[in-house]
Amino acid sequence: MSNSDYRNWVLNIISDWFAAAPYDGVAFDSGSKIETGQRYDELAGEIGVARVSEFNDGLITFYKKAKKRFPDKIILFTGI
Repeated sequence: MSNSDYRNWVLNIISDWFAAAPYDGVAFDSGSKIETGQRYDELAGEIGVARVSEFNDGLITFYKKAKKRFPDKIILFTGI
């Protein structure tokens, strides 16, 4: 989620879905920030603390953009 082009691509896919069918919203299961614990330690060791922070920031940015772009839809992230 650190890549803004990817986030925009996903938003466009969601927009296409909403145009094609009467969905009430979209849910992202396991849409969690990477924080403390074993998963954080492993990823921070593999890709670095900065990249983990970029992912977390991108996830929050994506959620906010989705809520703004689709104000009449349910946008659900588990973990945020």
